[in-house]
Amino acid sequence: MNNPTPAPKAIRKLLGILSSIHRRSGVTLIIKNRPVKTEREANGVVWVSGLVGMNFDGTIPESTKDQFDIAMRDLNTCLIAAGSSSNDVVKVRVFLTDINDRSIINPKRIEYFGEHKPASTLLEVSALVDPRMKVEIEAEAVITKS
Repeated sequence: MNNPTPAPKAIRKLLGILSSIHRRSGVTLIIKNRPVKTEREANGVVWVSGLVGMNFDGTIPESTKDQFDIAMRDLNTCLIAAGSSSNDVVKVRVFLTDINDRSIINPKRIEYFGEHKPASTLLEVSALVDPRMKVEIEAEAVITKS
C-alpha cells in the first residue's frame, strides 16, 4: 500500500515549526586544556550530558563522592549558563560503575534538588570513558518563564 503524500498545508506547518526552533551552542568546559561541549538548548529545552568527576586540570579524585560533587557542580554551571536552574530539571540520569555507591551519592542529589524531584534513572555500567571514572550525569531541563 502506498503512503499518501502529506497535504501541502501540513508540510508548511511542519517547516514553520522547524524554522522557529532556536538552537544555542551551549557550554564548553575546558578540562586539561581541552574543550568539552556539555550542554545544548533548543526552544527552552536544555540537554546536559557527559558530566563526569574530572577537575578542570584533568585530575580525577578517587572517591565516588568527590567525583559526584564535581559532576553536580558542572551540572549547575551548565544550567545557569542556559538560564535555567535545578528547579527546571525534568529528567536526570546517573551512571555508576558500582550500583552500591548509590548511598554515597544520594545525599548530595537530595540536597541539590530539594523538594523538586525530577524523574530519575540510576544505571550501573561496566565502565566509563576513563577507567578511573565512577560516575556520569546527564539531565534535561525545561526553562519556564516566570
